[in-house]
Amino acid sequence: MRKFSFNNYKIRTKLLLIYCFCVLIPIIFTDAIILYTVNSNYKENRMRDLTYVTERVKSNLADTVESCILFTYNLYSDEKLDEFLSKQYINHLDYYENYTEMLRYNSLSYNYNYGRLYKIVIYADNDTLINGGSVAKLETAKEEDWYKAFIDSGQDIFLYTYYDGGKKFIPGSGTSRTISVIRKLDYYDRRGMSKILKVDLDYSNMLKDVLNEKIDGEIYIRNNEFILISNIPGTSGIREYEPADTIHTEDATMDMTFQTGFQEWEIIIKAKEVPFWSVLFENQWLIIIVLFNIFMPTILIYFVGKSISKRLKIITSYMGKVEKEQFEVIDINEGEDEIGKLIRRFNLMVLRIKELIEVVFKGQAEKQSLELAKKNAELKAVQSQVNPHFLFNTLESIRMRSLLKKEEETADIIEELAILFRKSMSWGDDY
Repeated sequence: MRKFSFNNYKIRTKLLLIYCFCVLIPIIFTDAIILYTVNSNYKENRMRDLTYVTERVKSNLADTVESCILFTYNLYSDEKLDEFLSKQYINHLDYYENYTEMLRYNSLSYNYNYGRLYKIVIYADNDTLINGGSVAKLETAKEEDWYKAFIDSGQDIFLYTYYDGGKKFIPGSGTSRTISVIRKLDYYDRRGMSKILKVDLDYSNMLKDVLNEKIDGEIYIRNNEFILISNIPGTSGIREYEPADTIHTEDATMDMTFQTGFQEWEIIIKAKEVPFWSVLFENQWLIIIVLFNIFMPTILIYFVGKSISKRLKIITSYMGKVEKEQFEVIDINEGEDEIGKLIRRFNLMVLRIKELIEVVFKGQAEKQSLELAKKNAELKAVQSQVNPHFLFNTLESIRMRSLLKKEEETADIIEELAILFRKSMSWGDDY
């Protein structure tokens, strides 16, 4: 099995490994931590904002109820009011004079402008009272549901929530949804006369406090019986209360229980889930940083890798040509880095090899030319020696044959011809 070595991998593969493990993965990991931190901070800030919303709603509602209860204590200990309610009046004029006098020294009219109380009615078991304004005979309330609930509770002060459908048909009578503080006015207990104070809270103002909380979600305020207030679209003081058990706290984002008016109220907030991409789009600078961290190194590594691998491929290609005895110079912009120096060294090597080849080939050609000339000279020398003898021997053979045939004249002619050839060759050598 071949031993592992980075030297066995291509430069491109090595650069890719460096990019993946030293650039891309650390960047992705770092960006993931940043995104997780931003998302966590966003959720923490959102929960903190919801906590502030819950605290404000609680404070506004509790302040409204507790202010109303405090107001009832003022009337509870108001001696002039108790005298007015207990007095027996002779006629209507006597009643109105005392009523006007009572209002001059009583905070009853001031609290109508307080912004938290909608209606104040004092009921007394006094037949000489005239129903109107803030005073009424007790017998007019004994058939009302709120009165029966108050008597059945056995409490001296009672917070009661109910729906008064009759108000829908009476202009200016307020919302049908009613939250009232009811209490006995028995501080002085004159003549054993029953006196009851009923203060209706300003439901519209309480609803406005909830609707003013601009959150992306639902707010519910409930007691043990009803959903008292919510910010659901279409909610108003005219619609009937919904039962308290129609909402559940299992899917609530925030849930707070508090005591007010001797009752336990609960604030439930169901905030909409915010997708992670929404958090990113709200922080566009973060998207820009993440994309920059990923794409900038990627582009840089790509061009650096391309610069290295492209020139190395060219060098490898020209080295292959050298193996095929094709000595060509690399004609590119080689650059000033180490690979550029390598290309210049390669070009110098190729030029040197071509020069050496030319020198060697020229020397060999000259040597071969000299050897060939020498051999030609030797051959000519041999030829110059062999050819005359062959010619003279031939002529001599012809002359002898002519003598044998008794052709003496022919033999003489051949002899003269041989002498002539011998003389001409002697002249050529001398020349």
